[in-house]
Parts: sequence; structure tokens; C-alpha cells
Amino acid sequence: MSKPESPLPKPKFRSNDDWELAQILMQPSLIRIVDNLTRFLQDSAWQGEFEETQVPEPGFILVLNQDGQPSQQVLLWELCFRVCFTDYPPPEANPNPLVTVDRQFLESDGDIAWSRLDQKTDQVLTEFFAQLPTGTANE
Repeated sequence: MSKPESPLPKPKFRSNDDWELAQILMQPSLIRIVDNLTRFLQDSAWQGEFEETQVPEPGFILVLNQDGQPSQQVLLWELCFRVCFTDYPPPEANPNPLVTVDRQFLESDGDIAWSRLDQKTDQVLTEFFAQLPTGTANE
């Protein structure tokens, strides 16, 4: 998980509905990821900064540094994909993932289910920080 070696593959959607739902959920997911990353970094031995990227889409890479550890990087879109899609595989496991949007994030009236989105974001970031080299878990 150090440096993204190749661009994050664009997911392929199982249906047009999934594509449309992703259009609704990606921005709120990105906002929640960034907000929660700030909280996780405050409680972590890692220091992070965001770098702009144009690959695979305009967005940001989170660069993490810690004394005595190699730099770690993750594309924020990958974290968003992990939040928005059910069972999103790591890019190295499946270069062309077929994805389904997790519909639990939408209320019956079409509004975003913010508390469920927050819970999944917290879960994804907890798993992400747990995968970093020793001494990085959110304490």
C-alpha cells in the first residue's frame, strides 16, 4: 500500500441505476472521507498531506509519513469506492471491478442517509489505518 503504482481502474457499473446512484454518493463520500481522515490523523502517529493528481481522474492522493517508516499513499477515490460500493475489491485483486452501489446510503425519499454513510466511512478508515505498518492504528 505504499505508492499507487498504476492508476486506479475506473469501476464498471452493474446497471445504469448504480451509475446514477454513484453520481449522487461520490461527493458526499469524499467529504466524509476528508473530514474523518483529519480526525484519524489527529489520533495517529502518521502525518498526512493531500497532493493533487489528475490520474485516473482529477482528485487527491493522501501521502502519509511517519518517522522510520516508508511513505504510504492512497488515492482518495479508492477510499470513496470502498465506502460507496458493496464489496469493492482492492485494485490489485481486480483491475476491472464490476461494482454495485451500496443502497443503504439512500433514504426512501432519495436523501442521503448520513449516519449510515458516516458509519461505513469510519469502518473503511479504521481498516485502512489498521493495514499501515506498526504503530498506526487509530488509538
